[in-house]
Amino acid sequence: MNINKREIRPYKVGDVFAIVDILSKAAKSNLKNIMIAQSGNGNESDKQPDDERFGQIAIEVLSECWEVCGDSLKKWLASLNSLTLEEFEAADPDIVLDTIEVIATRKESKDFFLRAYQLFRRIGGSKSGTDSA
Repeated sequence: MNINKREIRPYKVGDVFAIVDILSKAAKSNLKNIMIAQSGNGNESDKQPDDERFGQIAIEVLSECWEVCGDSLKKWLASLNSLTLEEFEAADPDIVLDTIEVIATRKESKDFFLRAYQLFRRIGGSKSGTDSA
């Protein structure tokens, strides 16, 4: 499916809580190592990633989340498509990739995930724990 045809609903406050739930589950996994690796050597922690790099980071984070909290992620993706979980699971498999691609290319996603990433680093996601706020 062409992503230009995939429409997902606008983000709402509930999406923040869904993402926090997903990330808190993923935090017990390899997510911290992924985030540290993506930040390079720590000297570029405030540099905003370009579109391609952001897409790569988003896919790695979503992949890790899928592994450790697939059910929560599935519910969120269904919600973004305004579908019930049952409808989402019965849909064409391309809906998953299309939705992730829309998330990765939406300006609001970049803004949200960049802020979340920077907050993550400030509250304990950095290698040294010496990053300033």
